[in-house]
Amino acid sequence: MSKMMTVAAAVSILVVAGCGTGGETADTANLKRFHDQDVDWKPCPPDLKALGITDLDEKQRALLDTRECASVEVPVDYRDPDGERFTLPLARIPAADPEKREGSLLLASGGPGLGGVDNTIQRPLTNPSLVQKYDLVGFDPRGVGKSEPAITCLDDELVKKQVEVDTSPDTEAEIESLVAFQEDFTDGCRKRSGDILEHVGTVNVARDLDIVREVLGDKTLNYYGVSYGIQPGAMYAELFPKHTGRIVLDAPGPILLDFEESMRQQTKGIELGLERFADNCVADNSCPLGDDRDAVLDGLSTLFDELDAKPMPAADGASLTEADARMAIAIGVYDPHGWPKLEQALSDATDGDPAGLYAMAGVMAGRDASGGYSNFWEANTAVNCVDYPDTHDQGDVEKLAKEFDKLSPRFGIGNAWRLNECATWPKGEGRTKELNGKGAKPILILGNTGDPDAIYAFAEQLAESLESARLLTYHGEGHGAYGEGNDCVDGTVDKFLLDGTDPGEAATCRGLDAPAVAAGRVHFFGGNRTIMSPLGCSRSLVATHR
Repeated sequence: MSKMMTVAAAVSILVVAGCGTGGETADTANLKRFHDQDVDWKPCPPDLKALGITDLDEKQRALLDTRECASVEVPVDYRDPDGERFTLPLARIPAADPEKREGSLLLASGGPGLGGVDNTIQRPLTNPSLVQKYDLVGFDPRGVGKSEPAITCLDDELVKKQVEVDTSPDTEAEIESLVAFQEDFTDGCRKRSGDILEHVGTVNVARDLDIVREVLGDKTLNYYGVSYGIQPGAMYAELFPKHTGRIVLDAPGPILLDFEESMRQQTKGIELGLERFADNCVADNSCPLGDDRDAVLDGLSTLFDELDAKPMPAADGASLTEADARMAIAIGVYDPHGWPKLEQALSDATDGDPAGLYAMAGVMAGRDASGGYSNFWEANTAVNCVDYPDTHDQGDVEKLAKEFDKLSPRFGIGNAWRLNECATWPKGEGRTKELNGKGAKPILILGNTGDPDAIYAFAEQLAESLESARLLTYHGEGHGAYGEGNDCVDGTVDKFLLDGTDPGEAATCRGLDAPAVAAGRVHFFGGNRTIMSPLGCSRSLVATHR
């Protein structure tokens, strides 16, 4: 075929990233010491108890016990490979059958801002067939998670402001407070992260992938990315088409749009997701918010308004804010397997118990099983601001807030104000609107017609843009398709990754009419995916526990 949480870059990747054969040759010469570095793999079986994973059989536990960890170094600035370096953590589950091993399969998370090391825990359990032929490798991208240096923006004063700021402002005072916080947040990132902020964009993540590929000893890159994770993979096909292996891009975001249009489309998507959740909720005649779609949606609006006026006391002196409830509902809506859990949490909240929504908001906020928090929010903002160098002034955003509010009365205003986050951000490389991956091997794209974040049109756009794309259409629900229990999707992807079977340019799979968790499947609520943009949610829950 041929032509965030997605780009309006003014500078082409052809210039800044040196793509094409000439660029690859120059990069190889300048980066030889990075490609030749040794990797010291050491055992690092996961602490399943700390992660809250208890329902595994002996075979699954034995598989995870084989996990190993290491790290690689990459240049902060590819134009200055002799300068500072990032250290990226890696983890892998070695292939179960060394004689059948075909190399490594890199697993990339959503976000941007999510680390991928723990993908080596989830993916072997949801898709165990992969480990028969591949080392399954996860990594934390530059500036993210446990990479060093990591993006850092907050001090105690900013944490306090986080708790107080309303990211869906509906008064002049709230707008003034939010704009001031956004400026302070940018200043905090500049002060605490320094020059690395300009170099954490997706183009450089794609270039890091080529160093990781070389260090792992693979001639080509085999790759599975979901949500934002598709973007480094797509960029890789543009930069290094001759090095592509079997690449799967699941739930593409608006990679070919600018920031404003991507937020507009995602705002439409979340409202459609809310409608689908509402329809499912009322189908069993026990929905806690009403008996029809409109009643459920109105009930959500009422809940937000009540929390805006007065947060609901939660455990340990914390409170469930309007922003926390939005986070919980966003992550619940995006995962049909979590719809029953979301319904129960909403029912409890209407009875004055916010524990369920508060816990779900913690997943969205980047809270781990130990109660600590990653740098997800800082990294999410940083990557988006580098990737989207186009900015909006306050007047533009105020007008867009009115438009977006009509598209989604529950999430539109917050989404619009995300466009103001990058107004004073340092300019980075940006990205390109042009992606064709000329010369790349077949790339499998998964598009879900019921995805409320990565709407199906985004998958169609990417498939049209990439010359070697194969589009698998999944008529189902939720954010992402692979590993969610659909035999058609899983079988098609497995055949592509394990045997190189080309599904053709227009394959189709159909899901169940209602979401259900398949018996015996391991499902991690919230998973390793997140929406590309956090829907204008505040970081108050993160700040409370930081």
